[in-house]
Amino acid sequence: MINGLYANDNAALKASLINVGDLSRIKNVISKAKAGKPITLGFLGGSITQGSGSTDGMHYVRYTTDFWKETFPGSEITCVNAGMGATGSILGVFRMEKDVLSAKPDVLVIDHSVNDNGDESRVPGSTKQTYECVIRRGLLSGAAVVPLCVCSSDGNSQRDMNLELAKHYDLPFVSMFDGIYEPLIKSGKYNWSSYSNDSVHPNPAGHPMLAELLKYYFKLALDDESEIGDINKPLPTPLFGQSYMNTEMLDGSTLIPDSYGAFKVGNTDFYQFKGGWTSEGGGDAMTFVLKDCKVVHIAYVKNPAENSGTATVTANGEIYEVDTFFKNGWGKYAETKRIFASNVPADVTVSIKPNDEGKIFPLLRVMVAR
Repeated sequence: MINGLYANDNAALKASLINVGDLSRIKNVISKAKAGKPITLGFLGGSITQGSGSTDGMHYVRYTTDFWKETFPGSEITCVNAGMGATGSILGVFRMEKDVLSAKPDVLVIDHSVNDNGDESRVPGSTKQTYECVIRRGLLSGAAVVPLCVCSSDGNSQRDMNLELAKHYDLPFVSMFDGIYEPLIKSGKYNWSSYSNDSVHPNPAGHPMLAELLKYYFKLALDDESEIGDINKPLPTPLFGQSYMNTEMLDGSTLIPDSYGAFKVGNTDFYQFKGGWTSEGGGDAMTFVLKDCKVVHIAYVKNPAENSGTATVTANGEIYEVDTFFKNGWGKYAETKRIFASNVPADVTVSIKPNDEGKIFPLLRVMVAR
C-alpha cells in the first residue's frame, strides 16, 4: 500500500470498484503474462492520462505499467499512452484506431469522464454514443476494457452514464469519485489539495492514488481462482447506439475539396494533427462532398490568441457558426463540432467559409462516421 491517502484505508479502495464485471478477459491477460507472453497496456483519455499534474513522467499510467512489470517480470510489458489534453470520447472514438487499437492492446483503460462532462453540458446527449462506441470498439479489438472515472473538485463527471454502460457490457468500473472524492475528501478527512493542485488534475501525490485504484482491480483479478469464461461472447445490443463504429479522420492528404477557397493545406501542427487546413483571413469557402455519412464532425483549434477567427459552416443547408477564440482560456486545445447526423447514411455537401480578415481559422480534421 502506498503512503498517503490510501495508507490503511482499504475501505476506500473497495469503494472505488463499483462494478467488478466479468473477469474473464482480464484473467486471460494475466494468464498470458504469467506464461511470459508479451502484454500491451493501452490508455485512452485526456490530460490526466497524458500526465498533466505529474512530475518527471510519474503519472498514473506509469505507475500502473510499473505494477504490471513488477508483477510479471518474465513478460515484456509495453505501454501505449494515448492521452491527449482536453479531449473526451468524441475525439477519442475517431482517433482510437490509429492512436491505440493499432498497437493491439491486451488491456484498454478508458478515461473520458471529465471531458465528456464538459461536452455533455454544452450538447446534452453528445457523448452517449461516442463513449459507448469507444467501449464496443475496444471489446471488438479483443482488449480487456477497463473504464476509469475521475471527477473534478466539485464532484462532477459522467459517472452515472459511464457506470450504466459498464454494467451493460459487464465491465469493471473504477471510480475516483467513489474511492477518493467521497470517502477521503468530501468526508473531510483530507483537502482536495492533497490530491490535486487545480480543479481536476492529480498532483504528484494524486497520480499514484489513481494507479492504486486500477491496481486494486488488477489484484482482485489476479487473486480470483474461478475458471476463465468465454472471452469471445457476443456483445450486447447497443444501449445508446453505434453510429461511431466505422470512422475516418480526414486531413489535407485524404480529403481533396472541390474548392480550397481561402484555405491552404498545412500549418496545423497541433499534437498529432499535422496537415490540416488553415485560413489566414476571410475569403471564399472551402467546399467538398462526403459520401454515405451517418455523422460528420469538424475538429479545430480553440486558442486564446486575439487573432483567432470564426467561420460559417454549412452542411446540407444547415448553418453553424464556429468560433475558435478561447477567451481568457488556459491555452490551446482541439475542439469539435458536429455538423451532420442521420440514422440513414447520406451524402453531405459541406462549405466552410472563414469570416474574419486578418484572423486565423485552423481546421484540424474533417471526421466522418459511416
